[in-house]
Amino acid sequence: MAGPVGRSAGRILTLADDGGELGGTIVLNGVSREGGSPYVVTSEPHVLAHPHLDVDTLSFQVTRTRDSHVVHMTITLGANEKVLLRCPDCGPDSPVTELVKAQ
Repeated sequence: MAGPVGRSAGRILTLADDGGELGGTIVLNGVSREGGSPYVVTSEPHVLAHPHLDVDTLSFQVTRTRDSHVVHMTITLGANEKVLLRCPDCGPDSPVTELVKAQ
């Protein structure tokens, strides 16, 4: 499913606290910039592995589909209650992405 990158083309995060154990899923979009404007070329669902909440940061791991490499990701509550997704393992050019609560 390919399409232009817009405000709603971001990530989808679901969290649960079932039986006192934190868990959830995240859907990450693969974006291409070939031909100029960025566009979504794939959406990949992932189960949050080893989720851990520490004050204002949720840390977890996901396994990349393309190479089965496990990467560490964080979601942090930033200024003005912005929720920021980071992937410290994804390299120096990895973007910081703002998550928006679904209406």
